Amino acid sequence: MTNTEKIKEIRKENPTKKASEIAKELGLTRERVRQILNSLGLPTRFLTPLRICLNEKCVNEITRTSKAKTCSPRCFYEHHREIFKCAYCGEAKMMLKTILAIQRQKYTNTYCSKPCRSRGIWVGRKEKIPI
Repeated sequence: MTNTEKIKEIRKENPTKKASEIAKELGLTRERVRQILNSLGLPTRFLTPLRICLNEKCVNEITRTSKAKTCSPRCFYEHHREIFKCAYCGEAKMMLKTILAIQRQKYTNTYCSKPCRSRGIWVGRKEKIPI
């Protein structure tokens, strides 16, 4: 099997493999691998693999050339927010994940707003005070 056939087979199996990796595998120079790829009409640059959107609810693929981590502004918005239930009013709310993490560090319960937090803490104190 000639080097040309080997390179063609390697590129077919793994299109993301770099020319330098193919060269190491076959004991050739990177330039020679590039020349053979050119003669075969194959791309000399490796293709970056498709990525999946970071939003857990989304399964869209992101284009190879894009540097974005999510497929759309809507997915970006949803990726950075989390739905939780307020400990005082019981409503389901959406809040930034970072703010929720800070709240969970400071308080045992998670509240949707400052008034709910102060009422929830006050109610909690009333229940603990023996009469």
